Formats: sequence, C-alpha cells, structure tokens
Amino acid sequence: MFFVLSLMAIAVINSSDRFSIQNINGKWRFSKNGAAQFIIGLNHQIGLWEPCSSGDKECIRDDLFHKLYKNNETAAALAQLPQYKDWLFNGAGYDAPNEHKSVLPYMDLTMPLDSANGGGGPSFWHPKALLHFPDPWDKQVQEWIESNITMTCVNNQPFRENLMGYIWTDTPAFDIRLAQEQSGKDWVTTLRCLPDGAAGRAQYYTFLKERYNNDPTAVCKAYNIPLTEDKCNSWSTLNVCDDVPLNLKVPAVLEDDYLFLPRVVGMIYDIANTTIKSCDPDGIVFGDTIRSVLTPDNVLKVISEYVDVLSYQPDDKFVNLTEMKRIHDVAGGKPMIIADIGFGFPHPPYVNTEWHEYDSQEAAAAAYDGYLSGAVESGFIAALNKCEYIDRFVDQPTPTLKPGMLDFNGTAHQPFTNLVRAANSRAVTNHMTNHM
Repeated sequence: MFFVLSLMAIAVINSSDRFSIQNINGKWRFSKNGAAQFIIGLNHQIGLWEPCSSGDKECIRDDLFHKLYKNNETAAALAQLPQYKDWLFNGAGYDAPNEHKSVLPYMDLTMPLDSANGGGGPSFWHPKALLHFPDPWDKQVQEWIESNITMTCVNNQPFRENLMGYIWTDTPAFDIRLAQEQSGKDWVTTLRCLPDGAAGRAQYYTFLKERYNNDPTAVCKAYNIPLTEDKCNSWSTLNVCDDVPLNLKVPAVLEDDYLFLPRVVGMIYDIANTTIKSCDPDGIVFGDTIRSVLTPDNVLKVISEYVDVLSYQPDDKFVNLTEMKRIHDVAGGKPMIIADIGFGFPHPPYVNTEWHEYDSQEAAAAAYDGYLSGAVESGFIAALNKCEYIDRFVDQPTPTLKPGMLDFNGTAHQPFTNLVRAANSRAVTNHMTNHM
C-alpha cells in the first residue's frame, strides 16, 4: 500500500532562518541570517554504527561501536562533534545523524526510488542484483516517489533551520552504455521490454511514432528487423525487444534510446520536484548527484530545469575545474556542490581502495587541498563534502577499502588528518565567510 503523509503538521520556518543560495561578489555561497559561507562537509558518520546485517556490503570489521559507545548511537554521534570542530569541517554532509543535524549545516539524501518495486534504487553504488529501473509513468511508482520524498521531508522538519537542501539519489545509472556494462540492463531497454499495456512501454512507442513519422516499417528498417516478420505489420504487432538488448547490436537503436532517455529523467524529476516543493517550498533541490562519465549532456540539461543547485561527484584524480565549469555551463550556469569525494592511500593489508589511490597520505591530502581550494576559488561551487568519517570495508564486487579520517580502531590517519585540517583552515581563514 502506497501512501502520502499529511503535510498539515509541518511548521513554517521563516525563510530568513533557512539556507538560501546566493551569488555574492561573483561567488555562489550558502547564506543564512545575513552571513554567507562555503560549506565543507564530512559524509557518512553513521558508518561507525551501521549494523552488519544479512546482505550488508559495507560494515566496520572491528566492533568499535560496541567497544567505545556500548551500542549507543547518540553517544557516538555526540562524540563525533568535537572531532568535526577540531578538523574544521563546518558541515555534516549527507546521511547525518539527528545530533549533527541539530547543530551543523547538512544535506538530506532522499532516495525517492529506493526499494520501489523491490530492491534498491537505480544507483551505480548498489550491487548488480539490486539495480533496477522502475517505470516513472506507472501510477504506483509515482506514488512511491511521492511517498518517499514526503516522508523524508517530514522527517527533516525539526532540523530545517540547518537543512541545506535535498539530494535525490547517489549517482544514478543514467548512461545507457555504462548501465549495460555494469548490469546487462538499462532504463530504456527495461521500458521498451515491459508488457503490452505498461505505461512506460506506451511512452516509448509514442516516441517511436513521432520519430519515424508513424511508420512501423521505418522502425524495422532502422533497427535491422526483417520486413517479412509479422512484427513490422503494424504498431500493435511491432516488437522492439530482444533477448540481447538491441541497443548493443544496432547503432540506430542506441541513438534513439539516448534521445528517449531525457523523457524518463524529466518524468522522475517533475514528480520529485513538485512533491518536495509542495512539502518544503523554501527547500533547495540538488537533484541526483551526477558524474561526467554517468550523465549524458542531454540528461544534464533536463536535470538543470528542475534543480536549484547541481550536485556533482568528480571523476578526476586531481581537481579539474575545466570539466566542472563545462558541467556548470551545460547545466545553464546553475551553482554546484561537490556532494561526495574521497581520497585513497596505501593501507596494508588492503590491496584495493575506493576512489583514486595516491602514493602516500601526504599526496592524498594534497589532492584534497587542491580540490578544496579550487572549489572555493571557482565561484560556481558552493560546498565540498569529503567521503567517509571512518574506514569502511566494501565488497562491491571485490573486497575494497574506503579510507576515512579514522582507522578501524578509531585512530586518526596521520599525517592525512592533520593535513586535511590545515587545508580546511586555509579555506576558513581566506575564503569562508562573507557578511551581507
């Protein structure tokens, strides 16, 4: 049973007490109560206490949470706050505990499609078995999106004074080629192969009728389907689904799929954006966290129509302001945040590390410093969030370490942590606050 929560109980917070995004002296900044800041956040504090449940692929190996905090999440979260202050992070990133939301600027990760139709949302970080592509024209999926977003909107109501904005999904699998490489499926193929009568399939066929002048034989010719087959006789018999995805075999199909993909994204964003603006009219919408290698430009243009600020995750080992400026320009000049970025370094006995790995902790910290200073100076980037509070061990699909500020035993990585603090200090001293 799908549901939409009542909004009647949501309190109204004066917009001057909320974060807004403003261009001040040529630089985009988050502003509240007359002060503007560049926000430096640290994500995934809750990694310290997330349980090792069945199917959980990310979990701390040592039971540090029980050892230090006797399984008390509140105690652990409160103990982290002095560390944030010491490390000079002035934001809690996303997926923060309530104790951090109460005192630090934070972003909310809403996951509007998470668990829709079973399994996880269409994110590249989900295991292959959970990767799925729901039909955004299906009424039940629409209600699921509305329900998930409304629920997270209501849950954030007590902390809205510190809420920077809403992120939908962590790097969704939009790009057709890469989605096929990862899971053997993609969003458009999934819709094209739905049963007759499905809403998304009907939308795809409407697109084909527009593109091929309402001529099913023209589709067959472009798609290398023999005209002698019964499927080419009419739109009702036309079947453009195959055991091996057509877009991997026929260039015209892949071209058409990329042209149809923005319609899928636009439908999702229209529902998600309308829902959040109905629930929280002053809330800043970041949308999905996009990546250059995962997000085609025509999709990025659609996303930019619905977001207030663009959420971005870099792919480059070292700061590449040229590529980020290109993304900024394609998105119509929308301000950006770096939603999540990590820095790997040698960590025996682990062989594989998440993110780019640098030769040493010093080199990793220097790369962090380059990203932070570049983002601050860019003018179009208003926040940067570092990935991982504490080391995480990931089994996706091979054993991989996600290095954090702390080792598995709760000890700060050195000299990495001190060098990150120094980088944050330079940003705080030189660029962080402007009074309006």
